Amino acid sequence: MILFLPSLRKIKGMEIMQKQFEDKLMELLSSLFSSMKESHAQLPTLCKNESLGELQDCQKAAIAIGNTIEEKIGKNNDIVPILGEYCEKLFVISQAEAINTHDRDTLNGIIVNVEKLLNKVQYIYNVVFFPYKASMWDSLESIWKACKKDPACVCHVVPVPYYEYDSTTKEWAYCYDGADFDPDVQVVDYKKYSIKNEMPDVAYTHNPYDKFNRVTSIHPDYYSDNLKKFVKKLVYVPYYLTSGFFSEGHLELPVYKNMDFMVVQSKTIKKYFKNSEYYDKILPLGSPKIDKVINLIKDGVAIPESWRLSLKNQKSLMLNTSLGEILKSGNEYLSKIKTVFEIVKKRNDINIIWRPHPLLEATIKSMRPGLWETLLELKTIFIESAIGVIDQNPDLAKTIAISDGYIGEDSSASSVSNLFALAGKPVYILDNLVTRRFSIEEKGVLSIIDAYIKEDEMLFTARLYNGLFKMNLSTKNVEFVGRLPNQPKWNNVYSYITSVEDDLYFTPLLATKPAKYQRDTSEFAELESVASNQSMFMRKVASFKGKVFYLPIKGDAIIEYNTRNKRWRYHSKSIVELSRTFLNVGSKTWSCGVDEKEKMLWITAEYTNCVLAFKMTNGAHKIYRIGREASGYTGICVSGNNVWLSEVKTGAICKWNRKNKKFNRFELPKDVKCWLNFAQNGIIHGELVETKQYIVAVPGLTDSMIRINKKTGHLDTIAKEFWHDAISLRNGYSPKFNGTASFGKLFDKDKIIAQRMNDGLAAVIDVENDIIEPFQVRLSDEELKKITEGESGFERVADNLGFAKRESRLFPLEDFLTDIVTDNFTGVVEEQMRAVKDVAENLDGSCGQKVHEHIMKILREPQGVTKI
Repeated sequence: MILFLPSLRKIKGMEIMQKQFEDKLMELLSSLFSSMKESHAQLPTLCKNESLGELQDCQKAAIAIGNTIEEKIGKNNDIVPILGEYCEKLFVISQAEAINTHDRDTLNGIIVNVEKLLNKVQYIYNVVFFPYKASMWDSLESIWKACKKDPACVCHVVPVPYYEYDSTTKEWAYCYDGADFDPDVQVVDYKKYSIKNEMPDVAYTHNPYDKFNRVTSIHPDYYSDNLKKFVKKLVYVPYYLTSGFFSEGHLELPVYKNMDFMVVQSKTIKKYFKNSEYYDKILPLGSPKIDKVINLIKDGVAIPESWRLSLKNQKSLMLNTSLGEILKSGNEYLSKIKTVFEIVKKRNDINIIWRPHPLLEATIKSMRPGLWETLLELKTIFIESAIGVIDQNPDLAKTIAISDGYIGEDSSASSVSNLFALAGKPVYILDNLVTRRFSIEEKGVLSIIDAYIKEDEMLFTARLYNGLFKMNLSTKNVEFVGRLPNQPKWNNVYSYITSVEDDLYFTPLLATKPAKYQRDTSEFAELESVASNQSMFMRKVASFKGKVFYLPIKGDAIIEYNTRNKRWRYHSKSIVELSRTFLNVGSKTWSCGVDEKEKMLWITAEYTNCVLAFKMTNGAHKIYRIGREASGYTGICVSGNNVWLSEVKTGAICKWNRKNKKFNRFELPKDVKCWLNFAQNGIIHGELVETKQYIVAVPGLTDSMIRINKKTGHLDTIAKEFWHDAISLRNGYSPKFNGTASFGKLFDKDKIIAQRMNDGLAAVIDVENDIIEPFQVRLSDEELKKITEGESGFERVADNLGFAKRESRLFPLEDFLTDIVTDNFTGVVEEQMRAVKDVAENLDGSCGQKVHEHIMKILREPQGVTKI
């Protein structure tokens, strides 16, 4: 019998064994013990010479096992003396003339005793953490702390090198953050750590991209496929935190194919992987990022000495400024920050902890050099105003623990605001376009999204408020009709409207289900058959013979609802085919026109000159490429055989005959002024409305309303004074971004009702005679009080947005600052924690401990771990 034993790394401890070798060693020993027992069984039947050979092999095996255990586990143990007894018994038996069954059983008993003792040996687990950026260490830190305290583990922190791409030089710059970790984190130089030699039981990583990140890339040796070659269990922990939403782009990442487990912050996020092959690998145990903030708040954190004088023992708000907002909004964003500084400067009772993105200055220099002087001016104003401190502390969690609240960008793009919300601290989202405080009269103005007009009554949805409103078109009195219960109140959860037999059907924008309003009973109800736990992001809606058709913004299907039999149908082929024509860069649809004679729904998208013709009776469809390749279409209406379209960017009005395919294009008059919005996708006209004689273009990013005679093709402008004023009356907003009109719809055969975006002034416009009857769409002070009194303004609008108060006409920054100073948040924190309970698990700061315990359980009981 030949014995081969593995070479084990020596570890301190009497009965401790390196875990990486556990399976291989125990397998070898088990095989060896079985062979020894087989030898024992043969002994009574062998002759003297044959039995001596077997006894010598057993003795050699026992000595080899004893030497290995003594050397690698320690001399002070119970196993080696028992093996000594075994060898002595072998010697006694060798001296006997014959070997009997009692001798055999005695030898077996000794080996069984050795096996029992070996099974009680405590094993050490080799765990390694592979962070790359020190600023992201908080996504692993609490797991490391739990592992470090576990006597059954030896753990190492090995920061790995990474590379950042310089778009100017077109080169990759080497980066290594090993020196940037806190002193208590004893990092190991990656050059001195061999994963191949260490063969760790567990490795944690927070980089999911491997070679597919075009901006920052870790060294190839630490790609997930290379790690998995030498690691028993590879665990991926995201470096970011969301409000509970998980984007499609993060459902397929390279690390998923190689990981054994992924830690996610909530069961809600795990549901996003429901149909993936990775579902059972997802552990919804929370986020170490939350642990760090929660535990710092519990334990208390000292204000840095360099901050004490500036913060003056007053309330402090962290102001977060990011690269995304700079690149998107530029001057408007910096102007907004300047306004914030001016407001705080006037108060003298609150401070700002301004945390600019570390790459803010470098980004402006390289990508927005025209903003450089403005940024320097902004920093000068902040410093000279003595309203706070500029935070360059790499440990974000400490700043959150010190701060009393958050102001800054929308939480959908920021882990920072989500951390504040989960820590129970108030979050206030700034609106870059709000430049001043609004009066009570202005707060009552409603911006119409869509309306249902019948006789002298208009029922409509509004942008600032979630709800249905009613206006008497004779008296112009406006009332709040109501909304579905348990919904956000201060955003347009539902947008567009259609009617079936006087019942109103609403498209779900931020809502998770479509809804209807039954006029005869004044009741609201969700349409229950649509199963969704996410915002549906539907746009326009149309009805035909008892059917309702919802058009998607993001989804891949037209959703049809039969109001008579309550059945749903999903028409995906048509939308998928349409979206292929513009590579899914924008909204899947923009507007639609109904051709009742042909039972056809004609649908536009602003990024393509393809128009979708959808048969409303059976879902058949056809796509027509109309007009210029470089354009797309927004507004559309169908009049007889002609399909009228408004061209994106140029604003030209187009007529296409669906029978003979003849195409005519009508340019705008030269005196019409147009501009492009920040996305450079000039929506010159929002919608087209058909009157008896004309096609009317409701202005989008232009100063004019266009009408075109359907017969003659003569094109001119109407209501010039009304729309000219819309440009000059900014009323606290920038029209460059918001547009000219918020709404336009047919009132009767020759009139339309339209509304200006920026001041909310509406008008009945007689298209034939070019006569304007302006009026206000405004809640009375009493009606406004009914829906705002006692309201904090805090809410969670949708699954991709955090719990926050959002700046608007109703909820100005000044009021939020006053509430911070006076601690006027009665009931808000409780509401906040209820609203975010599904955002993350283990909000008591125990995520790291729970993750460590779960992974250890898997290692110890690989076949019997319960899925979570």
